[in-house]
Amino acid sequence: MTKKVPTAFITISDLFAYGLLKALRVNNVRVPEDVSVIGFDNIIFDNFVYPSLTTIKQPKKLMGITGVNLLLDIIEGKEIENKTVILDTGLIIRGSTGPAPNI
Repeated sequence: MTKKVPTAFITISDLFAYGLLKALRVNNVRVPEDVSVIGFDNIIFDNFVYPSLTTIKQPKKLMGITGVNLLLDIIEGKEIENKTVILDTGLIIRGSTGPAPNI
């Protein structure tokens, strides 16, 4: 039986991705040669880790504005139904991802 190894990891935050990069390095797994890593935030330190982190950019300012407006509506007593807000994100490709493997 052959061991199945993932070809990529997508983490819930860039900080988790930093920890994953360290754990992979400690275990002699090369990024992006052996596995790709993607974070989720686009925080300022993404260019300072090695390899630089590919990430999903969150619209932080728009998230804050949207949250404050929703809070103000609640404070003003407006009827708030279950509400789903979807904001655009974007993929920022850096050094922690490689080409898709031939499986």
